[in-house]
Parts: sequence; C-alpha cells; structure tokens
Amino acid sequence: MKILVTGDIHMGRTSSRLGAATRTAGDAFSAKAVWERVVDTAIDQEVGAVCLTGDIIDNKHAFWETTGAFREGVERLAAAGIRTLAVAGNHDWDVFPRLAADLESEWFCMVGRGGAWQRETVLDRDGRPAVHIDGWSFPSRTVTIDPVSTYDMEPDPQVPTLGMVHGDLEVRDSRYAPLSRSRLAGMPVAGWLLGHIHAPLCEAGPPLILYPGSPQALDPGETGPHGAWIIDIANGRVEKPRLVPLSSVVYVAPEYDVSTWTDFLIDAQDALIRTAQSLADDYPMAEVASLRPIFQGRTRLKHVIPDEMADLSSFRDSVNGIEVVIDRAQDRTRPDLDLEGLAERPGAPGELARLVLALDAFTTTNPGADEAPPAIAALLRRARRAAAGVSDIDVSRVPDEELVDTMRETSLDILDRLMS
Repeated sequence: MKILVTGDIHMGRTSSRLGAATRTAGDAFSAKAVWERVVDTAIDQEVGAVCLTGDIIDNKHAFWETTGAFREGVERLAAAGIRTLAVAGNHDWDVFPRLAADLESEWFCMVGRGGAWQRETVLDRDGRPAVHIDGWSFPSRTVTIDPVSTYDMEPDPQVPTLGMVHGDLEVRDSRYAPLSRSRLAGMPVAGWLLGHIHAPLCEAGPPLILYPGSPQALDPGETGPHGAWIIDIANGRVEKPRLVPLSSVVYVAPEYDVSTWTDFLIDAQDALIRTAQSLADDYPMAEVASLRPIFQGRTRLKHVIPDEMADLSSFRDSVNGIEVVIDRAQDRTRPDLDLEGLAERPGAPGELARLVLALDAFTTTNPGADEAPPAIAALLRRARRAAAGVSDIDVSRVPDEELVDTMRETSLDILDRLMS
C-alpha cells in the first residue's frame, strides 16, 4: 500500500514575485490549484490515504475562498476509495476544525483534535491494517511545549506506526510546537510526518523524519523542488519516501561568474536561457521560473553592469515550456584591476597592489612562515600577533595559505574601494 504526504499548502495564497506572468494565469499559481494536482496524483498513484501535516488553509480569512475546493478534493479522493487524514497547524488551528466538522466521515478525519493524540488505522485493499497514523493538532495559535512529550499511543508490533504533527524541529524557544530529534527518536514509531517548514526535508532515520514542505513554491525563499511525497508500506515496513514534483513555479538563485564574458547583456541572457533549459527535467510541472541571478567575478565590464542589469530586469523568454522571468538581480562583480600598473603608483593603491602581487607569488608547496619569502613571513607573524588580541580563533593554528588568502581578499576589498 502507498500513502501520499503533503502539508503547508496554505490555500488562499498564490506564488509571489512572478511579475507579468501572473496577469494571464488565473489560478494556475495558487495553492488551491496545487491541491487539485495533489488529489490527481493520489488517484493516479492509487494510494490508500492522503496525510496532511497542517496549515492546509492559510488563515480564517481564506475559509470561504477555499472550503469549496478542499471539499471537492476530499470527495474526489473518497470516490476513489482514498481516506484523507489531517492535523491542524498554527495557521489553520481555528478554521480547520470548522471545515472538518462538515466533512467528518469514514473517508475524512481531523486527527488529534484539541491537542490530544489520536490513532487512525489505514486498511489495505483486503481490509487488513496497513499503517497506524498517530496525529496531534494545534489547539491554539501558539504552543510552547513539545507535543511529542505527551505522546501516549500503545506500540503495535504487528503494524507500522507513523506520527503526524505540525511543529518546529530543533527550535527550543519556538512558539509553534518545538520538536526535538532525540524525543522523536525515542518514540515507538517508524517515522514522523511533520509540518510547518516549507522547504522539504527527508531524513531516512530510523526513525524516518519527513517535512513534505509546501507542494507549491510560494515565494523566492522557497527554492528547489516542491511537491507531494509517496511512501510505500510493504511487509510491515515503511520504505523511503519519493518526491513527486507538483509546483507550477520554481524559484532559482543561479550564480554566474562573468570573468570571461565580453558582452554582459548578451552573455547574461544566454546564461539565463541555459539555466531555464536545465530546469525542465527536474521540474516537470513548472510553468514559470522566477530567477534571482547573482553575477560575480572580476570583469572589465564592471562599469556597464549597473545600467545593463536594469535592462535585464525586463527579460522574459519561454524555454521548453517554462516562462522565465527575472525577479531581481544582484551585482557582486569586482573591477578587473591592473595590479601591475597600480603597483608602479605611489601611495596606498600602489602599496596594496604590491602586497597582493607578493601574496599571489607566495607558494604553498612548502608552507610555513619560516619557509615563506622574508617579507611574507614577517607579514604573517605581524598578522597573527594583531589577530591574537581581537579574535576568538587560535590564529597560530591557521595554515599560512589560509591566512594568505584572507589577507589577499581583504587587500583587494580595500583596493576596490580606493579605486571606485
């Protein structure tokens, strides 16, 4: 038997920072639309249950907007013989019980209502117990105790058990049900299905720890794949979950080294298109890629980049069926300095350029201050003495080559500021 796991859908919200792409898309990038894809996936995969780990509804203000779509999805699942088991999170703690009261049946259950642990058993096609789902729901907007500390379900050696709870892993002072790995590991369960974190996290364990993450990426901080997870349960064992990508939006922050570029705008557009081409295989459901490119490296084009980045902000293209938009770009490039020429100059720029050239010439084949050129060896000794009074790090243990790299980058930073 298989189960599908998802959570943090936040129905009522829509993916943000997509620019013009959202004006003609309707609901395509909404959390409500991804719920429909979750239901489609569960039916296609012929799962026995859909497990929802909380924050399905964004808040009470989204209740009337989303209740119809959620109900329709639950009814479609029920018609396919699939149970829906859900816990409430900190966002929908007050609204989800109202929704659940209208849907409660053999096919739908809000598990752990009022912050009391509850067990629901999912049966296989032959009517035999396949897996226990032990759930706990938020009883209020904030919870400052670890809900697992009150877990009191009896172990069943014949049937695997999965705990399901919405909470904040390894954040001790969290107001949203702080969870502890050590406490999770100490419970007689095969794994934990968690909610609250929008980025997927899967730790094989034992026990299994799965944050399914939001199935629809909702903002630029939610990079990487997003979707629903399928867990196979066979011969009394819980297998490793696998992700089914479902998000219609992918947020990416690609980094580009521009040091060999000759025309910033053309080379940047080519790089962005290559990035979009690489996304098609990993994000089969993606319709839009929202990029936040980071340009870095030393370049002779530094003086034109600010103006041409402004032109790049209007870049839009369609690659392999994915519309590419630029949310914003970051310029971390540095000017390509003529160190040899600067070294001939008097004053601070010349001193720094000569220092950088000397550091560049430092060899690490026989590291050690005594084996470095005399000027570098003396500089390393002075740097260690100066750092010893202000740093918590034992600078005497820092290898020469690492210290040289730090000094070189610091010198270049200062030189860049002087020459800008």
